[in-house]
Amino acid sequence: MIRKVLFWTHLAAGLAAGGVILMMSATGAVLTYEAQWIRWAESRMAVAPRDDEFLDLDEIRARANEAGGARFESFTPISVTLRPGAGAPVRVSGGRSDRVYLDPYDGRLLGTGFPRLEGFLESVRGWHRWFNLEGAGRRRGRAWTGAANLIFLFMLCSGPFLWIPRTRTWTHFKQVLFFRRGLSPKARDFNWHNVLGIWLALPLMVIAASASVTSYAWAGDIVAWAAGEEPGARPPDMGSTATIGAGFTGADSPVASLRDAVVAAADRSVGDRVLPWREIDVTLPSVGDSTVSALVRRGGPGQPQLQEALTVDVRTGQLLERVGFENQPRARRYRSLLRFVHTGEYWGPRGQTVAGLVSLAAVLLGLTGISLALRRFVGFLRRRRTRREQAPGASGQGPS
Repeated sequence: MIRKVLFWTHLAAGLAAGGVILMMSATGAVLTYEAQWIRWAESRMAVAPRDDEFLDLDEIRARANEAGGARFESFTPISVTLRPGAGAPVRVSGGRSDRVYLDPYDGRLLGTGFPRLEGFLESVRGWHRWFNLEGAGRRRGRAWTGAANLIFLFMLCSGPFLWIPRTRTWTHFKQVLFFRRGLSPKARDFNWHNVLGIWLALPLMVIAASASVTSYAWAGDIVAWAAGEEPGARPPDMGSTATIGAGFTGADSPVASLRDAVVAAADRSVGDRVLPWREIDVTLPSVGDSTVSALVRRGGPGQPQLQEALTVDVRTGQLLERVGFENQPRARRYRSLLRFVHTGEYWGPRGQTVAGLVSLAAVLLGLTGISLALRRFVGFLRRRRTRREQAPGASGQGPS
């Protein structure tokens, strides 16, 4: 009886949210290497290395202000992104989407982005999150995708119970553990749905559960509770646990290049961390600021555990403060990790590949599930028609 109730609930849930689950799985697979696509496009702007000095941050700001002002309605340089490599372009952001790419030596404009690629990725991301709706429609779209994700999580939890064969022998287990050949279309769909469901259940549970944290406040509260913090409470100050000025004292004299000072601070290993930096986001200081902030990434963009925030003295170039991932409040660390566990980026390119393949397989899992449901419905209609035809008086002739 319990198995029957679970089966029909599983089936109804699939019919209710199957289309949305298919859409999210397909778009998630397309977004697998989003960061790599952007990095590849940016690498095509690289210039030939030369012996000239790199522009300092003030010079970069001036060149970006001039180039951005000529191409955008309003462009105010906010941050500069530096990458290793003598010919790597400098990216200057002026907001959420406005940015310019400059030659690191003379500030020559190299480009303003990749409209076609970024437009495509933004559209796919919009579909994945909220059906690509605009304005107030985004809230409704997010509610639909969030609910479909929870339904999917329920199906992933209920599926393994339905997967267990009624007759528990190795012969019967093999029929739902491995792909089989020579089956009828209906039996093939059943076999594929079971095989994919059991092997993908755990990684898909991780993907779906981690997505709920970004969709629902109560899920974030659970994370805070698991981290030992009060849900909704203000996180503790990070500065008290950060390393400040540890081993980086130097002469109290003006620095020749603030850019070089920031890079030098990032190049130094801190504690056991010896990974080279892959990207530095420098928040451009305002006039009169005594410090400059920089976010150093020593891994991919989805690896917050390999990031650290630095504060550098503008005048002397000394490192004043370092806040590593380990210094952040525990709940914040958990949330940021779950954000990138969802995409697989937490584990780097290998994790992204696994997440992408699992998302592709989830499309096939959903298609076979919908196919089985439709076959069951068609079979029901046929049986119903047959019973009507075989019922007394179905031919329209009464007893003689």
